[in-house]
Amino acid sequence: MALQALVASQHCCAVCALRLRGCQEVASYQQVLGSSGDENANESCGLCLGLLRAWQEPLRALLSEEPKLEGEYLLSIDLPVVGVLREQILLALAEEEATVVELKDLLQWLAQEELGSRGFVQAKEPLKADVFTIHATGDYSGSGTEILQSLQTPRSGTSRPSKKRRREEPPATLTASAATKALSGLSKDELKTKLGLGDLSEGLQRPSTSATLRLQICREGFFIRGRYLKLSRRLPQSPWVIEGERKGDGSVEEDITTPVAKYFGASEVRFHAEGREDIDVRMLGPGRPFVLEVKNARHLSIKLAEVQSAVNAAGDRVEISELRECQAKDMACLQRDAENHRKRYLAVCWSEKCLSRKDVEQLNQRGPFEVQQKTPVRVLHRRALATRPRTVYALKMEVINQHYFKLQVCAQAGMYIKEFVHGDLGRTKPSMRSFLQGQVEILQLDVEGVEEEDAEK
Repeated sequence: MALQALVASQHCCAVCALRLRGCQEVASYQQVLGSSGDENANESCGLCLGLLRAWQEPLRALLSEEPKLEGEYLLSIDLPVVGVLREQILLALAEEEATVVELKDLLQWLAQEELGSRGFVQAKEPLKADVFTIHATGDYSGSGTEILQSLQTPRSGTSRPSKKRRREEPPATLTASAATKALSGLSKDELKTKLGLGDLSEGLQRPSTSATLRLQICREGFFIRGRYLKLSRRLPQSPWVIEGERKGDGSVEEDITTPVAKYFGASEVRFHAEGREDIDVRMLGPGRPFVLEVKNARHLSIKLAEVQSAVNAAGDRVEISELRECQAKDMACLQRDAENHRKRYLAVCWSEKCLSRKDVEQLNQRGPFEVQQKTPVRVLHRRALATRPRTVYALKMEVINQHYFKLQVCAQAGMYIKEFVHGDLGRTKPSMRSFLQGQVEILQLDVEGVEEEDAEK
């Protein structure tokens, strides 16, 4: 009798009237939603808060914005807290009178029907790479929220707060899951007492406003590995801003991630590299290893060769190669490898003293040897002061003229090559300055290669 009274009281819409009767046919609900005979269609419903009519427009708008969306889908629906509360009241009123179709289940059915009509298939294996999730979140801020105060609890703590703090600190925010846990399984009388209602139907009165539904598409991220060359001496690896002023001409990160995000229709592409080079240092040879984390990609049927060509065609400052899919653990390995690998450098240097054949012969015979490097003066503002031992495995000096020379260095990753050349006011020992017994400056520097562990063996 309670459910019949609800329908007769006009608290509910025509769609909810069907679910109160336990209707399991989606076509029947679609027919009611498509008809114009419901006099209360434009008013909010005391049972569903208008959500059963609010889902269609945002879902269709979302899908129209994603014409190339690919893959199987999962649905996630979160009702507003007031909606959860009213659903619990409804279920308590129903008791054993009928099998009421729950609001969240019906929203799932209707959305699945819409998605199926557009060719999308519901995922059976949630962890597959091509599965995307449509998150639907209900929002409600209209009348009738006062009843939630009976379910809210003060924040708990290890010590009793002062009276002033108790006045200023609001109760913990009530979540939908907390409301469900607090109300599920209660009898009619227990629920009335809990909510402070004389009659449960008071909690289902038609509100003045309807709830809304926010939709967004999410997909688990996937990872791509590759190598990059940096051919410009005015390009930092990542965006570089000092006191609000942008330094350099863009960045390696942006030159790679922007076209990748466009190709995959991704909301975000994160860039992780194995170490970094200074803005004025080129990255040559086979290139520096990097990993891309592609988030919320809309398009998956894209060949990595096409992505690589798009990045390389976008400009002449950065080139990438060897793109391939990888795992999340590859990203974690980058930092480890950055410390373990050897790197090869080529520097053009100037010497205050005239260079002799003996200087060249003695220098080329050095190695391997250890260098003690204090944190360079130029990075002290952002790195802790420490002395770091680094190994130089080989040196090769080639004289250009009496004061200029090329220097090839094979060294442990993490070594500051500029400081190894000029000595950094004696903070790097030994250095080229100490070897040549005179002032030495570095004019140009290139990274010529990052040696993989296998290569070292």
